[in-house]
Amino acid sequence: MTQLDFLTRPTDPQTSRDAAATVDVARSHRIVLEMFQRYGEMDDRLLCSRLERIVSESRARGARCELARQGLLEVYGTTGSPARRVWKLT
Repeated sequence: MTQLDFLTRPTDPQTSRDAAATVDVARSHRIVLEMFQRYGEMDDRLLCSRLERIVSESRARGARCELARQGLLEVYGTTGSPARRVWKLT
């Protein structure tokens, strides 16, 4: 599976596939992991605010999701209303 397959669906338009080809997945994973190492547990809202102007909000959430699938992050609890998941390093 290539990075492009990982970031897009077969039904996505070519413009989405072109945009996905420019994403540096390893960099966004590294940055998100560094944020969790530095600040500890947080929800996506806080993660995205800390990464403002570094990576896009959608890439930050995507990287967090991908890292969770890889077993590097796990749910710590919930916060707010409506409830949002709080994540931490495993």
